[in-house]
Amino acid sequence: MPKIKIDSSKGLNQFSGEGYVLTPATLSAPAPAAAGSTNTLTQAAMTIVSNVNNGADRVYLPSPTDCDLGQVIRLIAAEAFELSSKGDGTTETSINGTNVTDAAGAVAAELAVSAGTVLDCIKTGDNAWTVVVQASAGTPDAV
Repeated sequence: MPKIKIDSSKGLNQFSGEGYVLTPATLSAPAPAAAGSTNTLTQAAMTIVSNVNNGADRVYLPSPTDCDLGQVIRLIAAEAFELSSKGDGTTETSINGTNVTDAAGAVAAELAVSAGTVLDCIKTGDNAWTVVVQASAGTPDAV
């Protein structure tokens, strides 16, 4: 199957290979602290999140002002963690209609995420994220 790669310097390229393979990023949520380079998610399509200490460890979505409208970031919780968003420093940022930063960009609230949860985080406004929990596919039956 042909493999397609889009590169900012070379454009669209086609070559042989195994097809599309999505390699997820990984991030270990550190103890709660201000949003920074070690605890803020990238705009990667998929990230597997674990924690360093416990379920109170926190990661941040990027500021919505750094993403395009409709940007989707999928998170897979290998362990429980807390999710908030980085602010832009001038406007409150929200997740699901609740402000998670104040106007100065400081964290004001977070979303508790349980282990095994799969989330789709979608930029739905200038300073807004909508986070949706995907439903379980169910429990496999015995053969």
